[in-house]
Amino acid sequence: MYVINTNGYSYISKTKIVMKTNLLFASYLILLLSVNSKAQNIVNNSGFEIYSVLPNTYNEIDRASGWSNCNGNYVTQGNWGSPDYLSLLGSGVALLPCGYLGCVNPHTGNGIAGMITYNGFGVNFREYIRTFLTTPMVVGKTYSVSLYLSIG
Repeated sequence: MYVINTNGYSYISKTKIVMKTNLLFASYLILLLSVNSKAQNIVNNSGFEIYSVLPNTYNEIDRASGWSNCNGNYVTQGNWGSPDYLSLLGSGVALLPCGYLGCVNPHTGNGIAGMITYNGFGVNFREYIRTFLTTPMVVGKTYSVSLYLSIG
């Protein structure tokens, strides 16, 4: 607020109040618009919360609805990747928080995907997972990707 001193008297300039009110209103409007334009998650079943059957062993990423193994392999032996679905509600080696990959809690919810991104000890294989997006991406639009990682 602006206080103007003249001849020992103080008064507040009405012009300054109007300007400050307009500035506050503009700031509020910008804040309101930014809150209402939050990013939209377009990854299908991004928290691995929807499932057909709870996991109980290795290589069951396909039990998390919409997710699959990129190489199509669902045999757990050989020189290929076999990504896993693990859950606080699972059983056997797929039971969290402490499964065969180590001890880890999901960031939110009950499920996570477990995978080896690179294994160069003896055999050279990698594990990948995939899902479809809930809406198509638009050419020229910028997207932001974020995820939570743990080393188990």
